[in-house]
Amino acid sequence: MTSLAPALAPSARRALAEGLAGVFADTYSLYLTTQRFHWNVEGPHFQSLHALFQSQYEGLAMAIDALAEAIRALGFYAPGTFREMEGRASLAQPEARFDAAGMVRFLADAHGQVAARVRELLPAVEPKGAELVENLLMARLEAHDEAAWMLRASLGEGSEAL
Repeated sequence: MTSLAPALAPSARRALAEGLAGVFADTYSLYLTTQRFHWNVEGPHFQSLHALFQSQYEGLAMAIDALAEAIRALGFYAPGTFREMEGRASLAQPEARFDAAGMVRFLADAHGQVAARVRELLPAVEPKGAELVENLLMARLEAHDEAAWMLRASLGEGSEAL
């Protein structure tokens, strides 16, 4: 990602970087939870859920890198410690243990929460000078919406007859 620092006013760069840092922190939290569930899922759907969770946490790892690079392109340091991320994350880490269906429901809801945070940030992207960030956010929104749909579909939820 090319530098966005010269293209945006300093206050716009800071606001956008702070918003991205929040999405970054929530994405990292979701990544950790998804990987935790990948390791600990069990039951009759173990194989398919184990593979689904792995695919999703691998995608989240790539997203984390892209979000960090966008923050850097704006001229700021990306969060790099749990303390920095904890202060920015709105997505809570679950303490409870879940059965497989509970894991799927938790992740579907979490993807929805991160998608909502991305939607809140989109209006802050100025139309001129931050197209790369807008494209990244739109890609993240699509990925979270698709992940939530796939998870709900694996439970047989969320569809109606036409």
